[in-house]
Parts: sequence; structure tokens; C-alpha cells
Amino acid sequence: VPEQRRFMGQIYQRARSEFQFVFRQYDISRPLARGENPGHPLHAMHDFMNSESALDFMRTLTGSSEVRKADAYASCYAPGDFLTQHEDLHVSHDRVAAYVVSMTKDWRNDWGGYLAFFDEQGNVTEAFKPAYNTLNIFLIPQQHAVQMVAPFAGHVRTSFLGWLQR
Repeated sequence: VPEQRRFMGQIYQRARSEFQFVFRQYDISRPLARGENPGHPLHAMHDFMNSESALDFMRTLTGSSEVRKADAYASCYAPGDFLTQHEDLHVSHDRVAAYVVSMTKDWRNDWGGYLAFFDEQGNVTEAFKPAYNTLNIFLIPQQHAVQMVAPFAGHVRTSFLGWLQR
């Protein structure tokens, strides 16, 4: 327990001034491409997001005919977990947009975990509560974060997410 407290203290220290996160995730796309975990139930999300009908829908939603593929992850934010402000740019992936499909049921307003967007002054312009079977999609780059899940939250915040790429 002292080691865990020290480790989390270091994460919180870095989060004060740089990109940092604490949450569990499963990269669906990479293991699937390597042939790992065949038949894993989460792999179906990757297949769905890369179906021609889903990609066409995403092209229409984003206004970008250049979307050619999607990657997929599953995430789980427990009490105390967070993702600091960032814009989703990546040096080796040509990302058009990000998507988040919330799978969280019965989330209370005061439990945190909101997907929040910021203006140039750092003010929250919009924030979305985790809600079951909802889709949030946004163009990149755009400053956003997942606010810390309150220590008293009644359960975890879960979602499927990923990026649409050229």
C-alpha cells in the first residue's frame, strides 16, 4: 500500500503539468491484428466499426470522405481514474475524429467521469455524462479530457472508443 500511494502521488504530480491518465483499457485493434485472443467478444466492436456501413455512417457524420478505418479500445474508469486534457493528435496515425460509445448505466451527475471539451481559455464548453448506449464523436484536434471519477461513485464508467483514420 505505501508503494501504491507513492506511485499514485507521482502520477498526480505529473498530471499537474503534463498529459497523464489512470484507467484500465483493452486495445481491441492491436491484438486482433496480431491474431491474439481469437474469438474475444470485444473484437466484434472492431469488426463493426470497420464495416462499410459503419464507416459510411462515420464519413457522413464527420463530413470527411477520407475516413478509411477505425481502431477500437474498451475502457473502464474506476473511482479516482481520469484522463487529463489533450487533443488526440498522434505522430504515426492520421486521425480525423474520435468516437466514444458509452456503455455506462445509471450514472449519477455527481460521480464525475464526464467527457469535457475546452475553449482556448480553458473553460469547459461542453461536457457529456456517461450514458448507456450513447455515441459522442468529435473532430481532431480538439482539447478534451475525462474528468476524474469521484471516489464515492457507485460503479465504473465503461465505454468503447477509438479514432477514425485516413
